Amino acid sequence: MSAIESTVDEQAEAERQRERELAAVDVSKDDVDLIVGELEVGAPASFVASPGARADAASPPQVPKEVADRTLRIHKGDVVAALSALVNAGVEGAPAA
Repeated sequence: MSAIESTVDEQAEAERQRERELAAVDVSKDDVDLIVGELEVGAPASFVASPGARADAASPPQVPKEVADRTLRIHKGDVVAALSALVNAGVEGAPAA
């Protein structure tokens, strides 16, 4: 039982450390707004959060500002890399973290 608790504690600490690292990345509001504009952001959170949800071919991917911000942080503020990740992820917009 102790080994399982230790593994869970280590995973939780790794997650906290990852969140601290992401929080330390400077993200420009202009960059978030650029992604929002480029991807016509504004899908309801329930739609975006649905795993495997896809828009029809005529609809552009839509990602909320929170996802745009997190994706920028994951990509160390690199707008091109963040946009690429979001476009490749499709509608979900959930970056692999």
